[in-house]
Formats: sequence, C-alpha cells, structure tokens
Amino acid sequence: MLWLVLRSKADADKIFLVDLFDSDESLDAHMTGRAATQIFATVPELLAAEPELHPSTVISSKPAS
Repeated sequence: MLWLVLRSKADADKIFLVDLFDSDESLDAHMTGRAATQIFATVPELLAAEPELHPSTVISSKPAS
C-alpha cells in the first residue's frame, strides 16, 4: 500500500488523503480493520464536513526513477 497526504494549493483548508491498494481485497481488509475503525470514530469531529470517499481505478502509472 502507498498513501499520500496532500494539501490543496488553491485552498489550504483542503486536505486529501490518497491510499493505493494492490487489490479490492486489500482495500476491503483495510477499510474494515481496526485502524480504519478508529480513524472514522475519532477524526470526523475534527473536520468541517463529512469526508468524501472516491474509490478509483489506476489506469496508468510510471515507476519512480
């Protein structure tokens, strides 16, 4: 798994968390695991709005050089 935390340059109050998983099974295991349960139980009260989840499919990539 690879994850990134990004801050918008257009709106510094917007933060994006990007998680990349190698399979739907590993995503499902993560989202139903202890860490995700704890995050969803504690983080939303710190947010201005409900987090938006956008499941996506990688259609292209380039290895780091």
